[in-house]
Amino acid sequence: MNNQETKLSASEIIDKLSSRDGVKQFLHDHKITIVAAVESIERYEAGEHRQGVIVKVQEVGNDNLSSVMIDIKHGKPSTEQVYDAVYGVGKDCSKRVIVYDDTQNDKDTGNPTADHYVVGRLIKAMDDYPLNLYHVKPNEFAHGPETFDLSKLGIPMKNFSIKNLPSPLQFRIAEFWEVIYDSLNEGFYHSWEAFDGGIRNDMDYGHYFGLNGLDVTLKWTEDGIDFSVVQTEDDNDYLMQIWHLKEEGFRRQFDKVVFNCLQEKLIIIRKKYLDRPVSWLATAGLDEKIEFAKQLHNDFWGFQSDMDEVLCDVKEKEAA
Repeated sequence: MNNQETKLSASEIIDKLSSRDGVKQFLHDHKITIVAAVESIERYEAGEHRQGVIVKVQEVGNDNLSSVMIDIKHGKPSTEQVYDAVYGVGKDCSKRVIVYDDTQNDKDTGNPTADHYVVGRLIKAMDDYPLNLYHVKPNEFAHGPETFDLSKLGIPMKNFSIKNLPSPLQFRIAEFWEVIYDSLNEGFYHSWEAFDGGIRNDMDYGHYFGLNGLDVTLKWTEDGIDFSVVQTEDDNDYLMQIWHLKEEGFRRQFDKVVFNCLQEKLIIIRKKYLDRPVSWLATAGLDEKIEFAKQLHNDFWGFQSDMDEVLCDVKEKEAA
């Protein structure tokens, strides 16, 4: 056999996993576990381009049966596979294997959640709990199939308690900000840096700009989405000057104004962008999230640009 890579399609992979011998060989070849016996194989489908198996096996050295999920996707791996492995079809399994065939899938175009690097980083972040997640591209090489060593990503293992596992909503919030929304920041977004900080349980995500002593912020909570401008430095009163310059228009836009009487400064001005609660992310479809992220990103950039323009006017008046 030469070094030419032979790609296995998703359907070919699932066919291999239809037999007990195929399951044993797959789990052994990918260094997931050594199986003494396979008791059952249960197939499932998850949409048009994903299918998988839940297998009950007896591992060598273990008298008890274990459940192993093997989820196979046509095309690139996706964050949805990881979500289903942890919270869906694989939630009761002891090992969870994310597989993709790396062939062309037009459905992956324009979908930032279908990405080899993103899924690798996500699996590493989630496996800190630990969940026994594996990331596999089962092409056949002269030197054997490929199971990714995620320790090479350079993220130290944190060994969190499974009791602190992020909720499904916390997962969706992180997925939205870390991938769907952040991928729109062209020139700054790198998929291999996704989930650098893991998945935070505090849900404190958003978009921030520093603007000459002002923070322009986007926050999304259960109360909806807010755009704010916050005075962060004491040596200027730019926010107050911005307010005075555009007060008539701002009073129609902003629903909260906080004034510090002692310092005679504005602290924060805030506008309600949308009443939609962040829990919408738990039930919305992927296409909906992608389109909404584009709208939100565009509108927040416009808001930031408007603040930047007004601040320039303030500075010009100050310099005159």
